[in-house]
Amino acid sequence: MSMDYKIGYIILHYQAIDETCACIESLKSITGEKDMIIIIDNHSPNGSGKMLMQKYKHTVNISVILNAENLGFARGNNIGYILAKRQYGCDFIVMLNNDTLIKQADFRERMIASYEAHPFAVMGPKILHADGTANHCSPTAPVHTTLLRARIGQAVNYIRFVLSIFNLDILFAQIVDKHVGKTADQTDHYQEDVQISGCCMIFSKEYIDRFDGLNPDTFLYLEENILYMQVKKAGLKIAYDPELEIIHLEDAATLAVFKGKSAKARRYKYRCQMRSFQALLAEIKKQVD
Repeated sequence: MSMDYKIGYIILHYQAIDETCACIESLKSITGEKDMIIIIDNHSPNGSGKMLMQKYKHTVNISVILNAENLGFARGNNIGYILAKRQYGCDFIVMLNNDTLIKQADFRERMIASYEAHPFAVMGPKILHADGTANHCSPTAPVHTTLLRARIGQAVNYIRFVLSIFNLDILFAQIVDKHVGKTADQTDHYQEDVQISGCCMIFSKEYIDRFDGLNPDTFLYLEENILYMQVKKAGLKIAYDPELEIIHLEDAATLAVFKGKSAKARRYKYRCQMRSFQALLAEIKKQVD
């Protein structure tokens, strides 16, 4: 029975309070009696974490945690993951970006049915734009799966960072992205051994029992790439199931920081990816050692 499972929903919050509240409200209509919604405020400088704590302090099954510093994506989410795993004993943990919405009334039942049909360690849903059209950001064929490929990706990222100073990185990306990192157009059928989107990652007990969250050696970006390599090394199943759908409004937290200044946001992304590529290379080296 689906109600026998306990599910923990983790939302990593940073500044964009309207989006976070909308995400929480979308979850409240689908959660089971034993489920938990855990909001992790990543030390938002606008005080919105304290506002969320005040807003939901009397709401059953919602917990708000205030981080003392901005831990980044992986380590920030891991605070909620450990809580869901150790304190609440969740059977599934769902990591959600704060700018996502779940509109499927039976999302929970579909998730459990998917697991029972083909048990997974990690699973990703179909990602939709706000207008309901497919996002096509997930699933993707893994690209950075060898040391050589990861080092090429690292070099390309550094070139993009340098070119962004002169606002030439977009032109460079248009050339490179024709050949590297294409997203899959086939988003309407179940798939395995693919890379899923980090905006919604579903972990079952197969993963929860083995790991204490995401690789903590990144601040932001490439978490999905590292997760794919980690799951493959462990001999576990990573899957994509379009029977589950979420809406992704995209990059609300980043845009809240930079107030829509996309050039500055791109340079920030490239700097973060420099660190993330180091973590990815370390993960790949574990497999060849």
